[in-house]
Amino acid sequence: MRLESVAKPAIGLVAACGLCACSPGATGDDAVGTGQEDSAAAVPRAEATALADDSTQASASATAAASEATAGGGAFSVAETNDLYEFEYSWPEAAGDEPGLRALLDRRRQNSLELLQESATRGRDGARDSGFPYNRYLLRVEWEVVADLPRYLSLSARRSSYTGGAHGNYGFNSLVWDRESRAALKPRAFFSDMTALENAVREPFCTKLQAERAERRDGTDAADIADDFKQCPPLKDLTILLGSSNGRKFNRLGLLAGPYVAGPWAEGAYEIDVPVSEAVLSAVNPEYHEAFALR
Repeated sequence: MRLESVAKPAIGLVAACGLCACSPGATGDDAVGTGQEDSAAAVPRAEATALADDSTQASASATAAASEATAGGGAFSVAETNDLYEFEYSWPEAAGDEPGLRALLDRRRQNSLELLQESATRGRDGARDSGFPYNRYLLRVEWEVVADLPRYLSLSARRSSYTGGAHGNYGFNSLVWDRESRAALKPRAFFSDMTALENAVREPFCTKLQAERAERRDGTDAADIADDFKQCPPLKDLTILLGSSNGRKFNRLGLLAGPYVAGPWAEGAYEIDVPVSEAVLSAVNPEYHEAFALR
């Protein structure tokens, strides 16, 4: 997901609303986790039931293909479909060319698939017990390059999922790979004062958001819009992307509001581009100050 693009609704890609709408970046953790944020649902391992033989066999084949593909680096994509679930996971060439990052994404892929299998099995068994038809679960995770700097590789991910609800949902994730320390960080780790950052980006973010809302809501009665979707969401509810227009320094931020964060699901997600200003620079952790520049 590049900063100049605007995320639109994923028609037909569906999920339980609470699973993907919130940004993983809102957790406040500096280090990127091992993959639960990519999964369709977090299911206790002890509660998992055995998978059907055909699903297990399909998973084994997909895992073998994935292991072979990830060993050589470069771009990666795997897709697996059976009666129980549909699973897709991919990352770009720049990510695959970094061995440590490739290994991290592969662990997350494996973890996401396992959690999807467990969740889908429970959903299928529950549907059978209740006498309802089972609708195949889905999880799709697609990583893209936001900015490729000499030291840092900034990535974003779009996660689409379906867990048997009336319709689905999708959300976002982001990370920055530090080639020097060989570590993955959340974009929030680059800032030492989140209150200062929120103050720095709120006016430009909210102004652009309201303009985009007005365009999408043209012809819609204001009375039909929930009050929460008329407000400007706080930074804690957004996914932050670190972007660059020159390939040398981070000089812009992408602020992503997933479905139900800034508007109803039908409006899609909002992606607002905010330039790095003096106020934004003042919120940057001194350790990373050299990675940023004014725009």
